[in-house]
Amino acid sequence: MNPLLISGFGTSISVDKRKLIINNSKLNEHLEFYPHQIDNDSIIIEGHTGNISFEAIRWLSKHDIPVTMLNWNGNLLACINPTEPSNGKLRAKQYARYCDDNTRYDIAYHIIEEKVRQSHNLLKELSRYYEGIDIMAFEKAIDAEKPHYDPDDKRRVKDRLNAILVYEGKIAAMYWEYLAKIYVFLFLYF
Repeated sequence: MNPLLISGFGTSISVDKRKLIINNSKLNEHLEFYPHQIDNDSIIIEGHTGNISFEAIRWLSKHDIPVTMLNWNGNLLACINPTEPSNGKLRAKQYARYCDDNTRYDIAYHIIEEKVRQSHNLLKELSRYYEGIDIMAFEKAIDAEKPHYDPDDKRRVKDRLNAILVYEGKIAAMYWEYLAKIYVFLFLYF
């Protein structure tokens, strides 16, 4: 990793004639980067005042350079990320995981399990405030529909993936049905 730390107040980031220009007039700092000739793999901005142009954001995104903004105590304020990771090794490993059927199923299963768990948590919290949510029925539906996780399952991965997708679809339909009831309640009473 080779991040570029931009610190100080009054920094501007813009593009002029295809060059990325980083200028801090208060500190007399001026940096210019030509396309595809920037050595930094990310930019970290720390400071309260300054500006970044839309064209600079486009330039950075096009060159796969994420921008991270921090507040005064180092907490994350915002991130501007490129559309996909530029790390070739990471992409190769992701593809290798995708090609392994059992690993692909494990990842899909755990993502859907987390999604269902978060949906359950939200509905459980909302059921404290709105009467239209039968959280016990939702929990029973989760238990009844849940495919049993067995990493040694001999069925084809396609069949196992279809089973968890059907499970996700049924739970999502029930989840959105409860949210629609809340919406109708709010619409009628407020």
